[in-house]
Amino acid sequence: MATQTVEFPCATSQTVTAKLFSFGSDTEVASVSATEATNRKGLYTAAFTDVAAGTYRLIALNGSSVPLAAWDVTLTLTTATFQAYEIGMTVPLIAANVTHFGGTAGTFSSGRPEVNATHWAGTAVGSVTINCNMTQISGDTTAADNAEAFFDGTGYAGTNNVIPTVTTLTNKTGFSLLANTGLGNQTADITGSLSGSVGSVTGAVGSVTGNVGGNVTGSVGSVVGNVGGSVASVASGGITSSSFAADSITASALAASAVTEIQSGLSTLTTLQVNAEVLDVLQTDTFAELSAPPAATSSLKDKITWVFQWLRNKSTQTSTQRKLYADDGSTVVSTETVSDDGTTYTKGEQA
Repeated sequence: MATQTVEFPCATSQTVTAKLFSFGSDTEVASVSATEATNRKGLYTAAFTDVAAGTYRLIALNGSSVPLAAWDVTLTLTTATFQAYEIGMTVPLIAANVTHFGGTAGTFSSGRPEVNATHWAGTAVGSVTINCNMTQISGDTTAADNAEAFFDGTGYAGTNNVIPTVTTLTNKTGFSLLANTGLGNQTADITGSLSGSVGSVTGAVGSVTGNVGGNVTGSVGSVVGNVGGSVASVASGGITSSSFAADSITASALAASAVTEIQSGLSTLTTLQVNAEVLDVLQTDTFAELSAPPAATSSLKDKITWVFQWLRNKSTQTSTQRKLYADDGSTVVSTETVSDDGTTYTKGEQA
């Protein structure tokens, strides 16, 4: 939205309405109330909105619609302040339609002249290539010299320069590490060979085809060759049945003393010791009574205990039901159904 403020002189201390009319027309274009300046008495401003660009006749009227002054004003469709001028004066804004430069028709695009510069500072440009002799970069002649050395192939050492992260380095030949500096700590993967010593490796190692002379404190996925030294310990569960191939442990794989060592570790109980253990189970060990009927596949101990409970404990029977009680005489341990149709007596399964 364009606010076009027009300043014009008029009699002081008046209630002024400013009206705009197009030249040669009696039709009102716009009308607004004007405001007198606080200190510049007799100078009024009228703020119009989005009036089309052009020259208009401004007429100032008082509260009784009596004309007080008449002026001309030239507006553009922009937010700005415009000065009214006397009727008949030269218009201060001159619109020019330029079609030629130096007597030759120009080339224009959307009102913008397309300029073909043939000379710079009075010197003709030889071709479309712009030759630039840059002696400074941001006022620094050393920076310009370094840039020239970098781009013309003569080489630039780049001392004290900080190189940011390089995403891809196409040519990596010619790089070396000084023996007196070492590699330091590395967090990236090393895909090549290391011929020197490595202080320690905390991450995973994909594979090692050479000999490992020092200690390995982490886990090792697999060892293809022989382990010449001793193995301090094997974690619990580290050796399982799957650790050995089928038929990998044969007589030839065992030392002659291995069989003797295995046999010496086997039980050497005598017949009398075995009998004593059996009698201890039968005569000394005690077992609690069952709280429910044992399953069909229960142990022999539970089956014998169940028969003993039926012979010893309280039981009741009606014409339809038989119950077995625990040692306390009140807790029902088992209930089974019974029936008799005069020909067949039926006893249900205990539950």
